[in-house]
Amino acid sequence: MGNRFIATVLSSCLFLILVLLFPVPPHTVEYLGVSSAAAQEPEESAESGAGINIEAAIINPYQSANVGTEVSGIIEMFRLGEGEFVEKGKVVAEVSKRRFQLLRDRSAEALKALELSLTLAQRDHELKSELLALEGTTKTEVLKALTEVEVAKARVKEAQTELKLAELNLEKCQVEAPFSGYIAVKYKQPFEPVERLEKIFAIVDSSKVYAVANLADTDLDQVKIGDKGVFVYRDAERFTGEVEKIGKLIDPKSNTKRVFVTIDNADGALEVGMTGVLQLARPEWRR
Repeated sequence: MGNRFIATVLSSCLFLILVLLFPVPPHTVEYLGVSSAAAQEPEESAESGAGINIEAAIINPYQSANVGTEVSGIIEMFRLGEGEFVEKGKVVAEVSKRRFQLLRDRSAEALKALELSLTLAQRDHELKSELLALEGTTKTEVLKALTEVEVAKARVKEAQTELKLAELNLEKCQVEAPFSGYIAVKYKQPFEPVERLEKIFAIVDSSKVYAVANLADTDLDQVKIGDKGVFVYRDAERFTGEVEKIGKLIDPKSNTKRVFVTIDNADGALEVGMTGVLQLARPEWRR
């Protein structure tokens, strides 16, 4: 029995030495029912968190704007407060209208007066043209009357433009939302003065959002437009989207480009300013 035990131990040791010196060929592994790729690498997937992970990704609104007024005056009222939703084209704030109403009325009266002057000049020209046919006046007088008509027409046209500008200024006293979204910031309050083109509120559209992160230049060839991306918030919540655009400039300090992943946010689960990890799928996961 002792000799048989010693022989068994020696045979086992010899087998281990042979395995270490001569590894099993890939086709032998496949023959045993395991592919060589599976034997060499663990299974990875984008959902498991593997791939390109970028820290400090931040949620940005899909579109945002600082909205100003095209006229100067006093803020008369704000119809909405910060955090409230507004539809595109709805009035958010109003600038005092009284001065612009008076300017509009004055322009309208000036136009009426010039239109009357044009009518009189045209009648004078017609009368002198008839007198010329009867040799009751000179050709010079007719030409002079015609000049008065042309001058009157030019003045009417100028007055029409002034009236349109006055009406436009009056219309722009009401500041509308350029797109549907939420009032993010109010830079002015009622009864405060505002200058032309000065911003009075900020609006953000977060029905869709961007998860924005800085992609290392060494990974640029790994990411393409349309690739899948996952924004992970607090190591728990996951939001899936697609790469919509990649920046054109490399930051020389960090050697990175900005990558933008669009995520649907109709339920409002993502808030602008949230930070997390952006996971991008590697090329071998593309379908």
